[in-house]
Amino acid sequence: MGTNAFSCIHVPWTMGASEFSICGSSASALLLSVALLALTAMGGKPESIAQSCLNQIMADENAADGFGVDRDGEGSEERRKNPMSLTDTQRLFYEANGYLVIPQALGREELAGIRAAADRAEARWRADPSLPGARGDLLHQIQAPIEYEDALLRLLWHPVVFPLVRSTLGNDVQMIDNDYFITPPRTPGTHAGWHHDVGMPNVYHPLSTLMVKVFYLLSDVDAHSGGTAMIPGSHRFPAEVPLPMGEPGRTTGAVQMMGKAGDAYLFNGRVYHAAVNNDSDRPRRVLIYNYGHFWMKQWSGYEPSEAAKAKADTPLARQILGIGDAYGTSLHGEA
Repeated sequence: MGTNAFSCIHVPWTMGASEFSICGSSASALLLSVALLALTAMGGKPESIAQSCLNQIMADENAADGFGVDRDGEGSEERRKNPMSLTDTQRLFYEANGYLVIPQALGREELAGIRAAADRAEARWRADPSLPGARGDLLHQIQAPIEYEDALLRLLWHPVVFPLVRSTLGNDVQMIDNDYFITPPRTPGTHAGWHHDVGMPNVYHPLSTLMVKVFYLLSDVDAHSGGTAMIPGSHRFPAEVPLPMGEPGRTTGAVQMMGKAGDAYLFNGRVYHAAVNNDSDRPRRVLIYNYGHFWMKQWSGYEPSEAAKAKADTPLARQILGIGDAYGTSLHGEA
C-alpha cells in the first residue's frame, strides 16, 4: 500500500466507553494512532492530541491533493472550472467523521467580493434594528443574508462547495436556512452549547443524512477566536448517547474547526457541535448555509422572498430556493 493510500483506523480511547476513528493516508493514520495511544497513556490531553491528529491528517491529505485543492495561489481554480462530487478520500473521511474541510473554497478575488457584500449587508442590518437577527453580547446574527446581496445569494450554489453538499444529501437538495454570524471579541461565554441540528422522531439518524451545513470563514480562525467544536463521528451515535457537558473548548474528544479566511467546512447536521468562546481581540465572521431535502420545510423566517426567487434563473437555483413540488423535485444532471 502506498504512503498516500487512505484508511480509517478505529482506536479504543481510554475515556469511558468512547472510541475514536483516525482517517487519513495509511501511513499518517497508523503513526498518529500509535502516537495517540502512547501520548494518552502518558497523560496527554485527548482533545489536544485529537486536534494535532486532525491538523496532521489535513496537511497530509492536502499535500496528496486529497481535498482537491491546494494553498498555492488560486488553489481551487481547477475545482471551480470542473465541479465534481466527493472524491473517494473525501467520502471516506466524511462518512467516518461527519464533516469535511474545503481549504480555499473561495479564491482571493472571490473572497474579497464576498467580504465586501457581507460588509454592506452588515451595515444595512446595523442601521435598521427592525431587520431580523440577534443583537447580543455573545453573537450578532444577520438572519437570511441572501436577501441583502446577490453575491451572498449565489453562494448557495457555489461551484466548488455545492457539488459536495449534493453528494452528501442527494439530488433533492434545497436551502433550509442561512445566516451571517459575527462573534464579538472577548465573548464572556458561548452563544451555542453542545447540540445537533436535527432530531426527527421515528428516524434512525445514524443511517440518515437530513441536513448538511456549510460554514464559509470570512476571517482567520485559530484556537482562540471562537471556532466551532465538533465530536468526530457523533453523527453515527444512537439517540440515547447524551450530549457532552461543559465548556466546548475543553471537551474531551472534541476537535475545533480552524482555518484561513476563504476556507469552508461542511458537516452533517447530526454531528454534536458547539461554539467556542472568542477569546481574541477580533470578531469571528462566518457565513452559514444549511441544506436539507426538498420535502422538508424551510425554517420559519428563512423562506426566500419573491425578490430572491425572481433571481433564480436556472433549475438548480430554483430548486435550492424551494421552488417546485415537494415530492417531485430533484436535480438530474443540472450543474
